[in-house]
Amino acid sequence: RRARGGAPATMRLRLKNVWASDTNYVDVDPSQTVSVLKHGLLVPKGLMGARDSLMYRGEHLLDELPLSAYGMPEDADVYVMEPLECFPPDQCCCFDLRTGVKTFTSCFLAYDIVLFLIGAAFIGAGVYASCFAAGQGGACRLTRYSGFALTGVVFAGSGLLGLIHDAYGLGAINSYSAGGIRCFAIVHAVRLVLSIGVAFPFGVILYAWYLYAVKVLYDRVRRGDIAPGIRGSGGDGGAVPPASKTPPV
Repeated sequence: RRARGGAPATMRLRLKNVWASDTNYVDVDPSQTVSVLKHGLLVPKGLMGARDSLMYRGEHLLDELPLSAYGMPEDADVYVMEPLECFPPDQCCCFDLRTGVKTFTSCFLAYDIVLFLIGAAFIGAGVYASCFAAGQGGACRLTRYSGFALTGVVFAGSGLLGLIHDAYGLGAINSYSAGGIRCFAIVHAVRLVLSIGVAFPFGVILYAWYLYAVKVLYDRVRRGDIAPGIRGSGGDGGAVPPASKTPPV
């Protein structure tokens, strides 16, 4: 149906549950907010729980934004997500999302520092064995211990690059910089691809879960849902979220 001027008065959405195979069709007003859709229609009809969230094209829908902000076409697939404790979009590792991502990033930073120190130790051991051991007096020559130095260069270089990257990411998270978090996530995605061949499957899954949390954090910071002073966002104060947000692009 169309309202005066040709704009659609209602549109049909295809509602799917992530953990079930059932599909429901609902007619909605694109100008109504996500909160009105959830608590005024879907929850009373038993199509979703009060604590469930809605997701469209991998993006969680914010309660205070109108449906039209997401550019949904007719018969768009909207998914119902049941709440998962300690998982995005609200939490990460049982902290609020931003604090959880900071905690994991700090763990990566500590790992990179250890890797750099191990590499430096290998370099030192290899150089000493090749140049100063057995009375060589600084005359370096290739020995079976020279490989220690080469291995150390690889370890130290990888640790140093990772250290710089994670320090940059922590700075972006601390300053609520959406652009910085985006760059941080892209580089982490490259690191994930490179680690697939050497990490255990559990490590890759954990890495992918962390990267998803960073991606969700970027989306919420970009929209202003997470900012200094917003309660529950890992911000600096206890103010409630602002009534209006910039619609997603």
